Amino acid sequence: MSVNEDDFNDEVSEFHEVPDELPITFLIKFISKFDGNREELTSFLADSSRAFNLASEKQKTTLLEYVITQISGKAKSACVNRTFDEWKDLKSYLKTMYADTKHKAQLLCELTTLKQTSDETLSNFTCRMEACLKRTINSLTQDNDAKSEPQILEGKLQMLQEIALNRFTYFTVPTISSALRIRDIKTLNDAITIAKAEEQIQKMVTNTKNLKQDKSGKVCNYCKKPDHIISECRKRQYNNSKSTKSVQSLEGKPVDPKSKPNKTSETCNYCKKKGHLLKDCYKKKYNDSKAAEAKVNNDTNSKNVQATPAGHEEARW
Repeated sequence: MSVNEDDFNDEVSEFHEVPDELPITFLIKFISKFDGNREELTSFLADSSRAFNLASEKQKTTLLEYVITQISGKAKSACVNRTFDEWKDLKSYLKTMYADTKHKAQLLCELTTLKQTSDETLSNFTCRMEACLKRTINSLTQDNDAKSEPQILEGKLQMLQEIALNRFTYFTVPTISSALRIRDIKTLNDAITIAKAEEQIQKMVTNTKNLKQDKSGKVCNYCKKPDHIISECRKRQYNNSKSTKSVQSLEGKPVDPKSKPNKTSETCNYCKKKGHLLKDCYKKKYNDSKAAEAKVNNDTNSKNVQATPAGHEEARW
């Protein structure tokens, strides 16, 4: 069967024919939703501008209406009472309302001082790190000077990635940071993946330790320490023995003979001084000995007077 050459050429030309405009269904695939989140503004404007650059003049009106329908939340409330004839008007208004108010220098300073707090989860710190990095990159890409020099912009973006990786590696909690520093990590995404895996491992180890402790069942209800119960608690036994001794001494009950009496509480009934009893009083013993000696002397003198004759007594005078 022969093929007509003219028909073949018509088919080839039809196959290579480039359409004057792209289908609107293809263009709207570029456009994402925007709810007023400052971090998403740059990507939303870039995607929408790409769609408008590919659209024909008669498609731009329809495309603009579709972009407006993709705006939701607080951004929709801000745009609902306004009329936009062209994409550039809507783009300018969104930049005015939702562009990041911080200067790129402020965002860079914030990025270089990020660190995980003691009460912050790894997930929250990761979100803060990624959000701050994204805002800093957006502020840099919107800079007209950076756009004019692509090589310089690429170098600055690489520098931001390295700063973020460094902060995440060295300023997470110590247990995670130690696991990150021993590895040769190239990107922030790799560091986040390793950190999350390490966190899961540490949780498993902690849960295993707690499970072993629960299975032992030995936790003292008195001192709250593990590995023994209240009947085996030495601290409780010691405290109970002390309290028993103090009660016995107050009630006059016999105390352990090995324990020494408290002499500071004894008072002598003779000299009224503390520290000894009447039977041990040195002052009483001294006075008693003196009295006995004086009595002996008096008895001796009286006997001598009675034994002397009268004549001898007068002779002495």
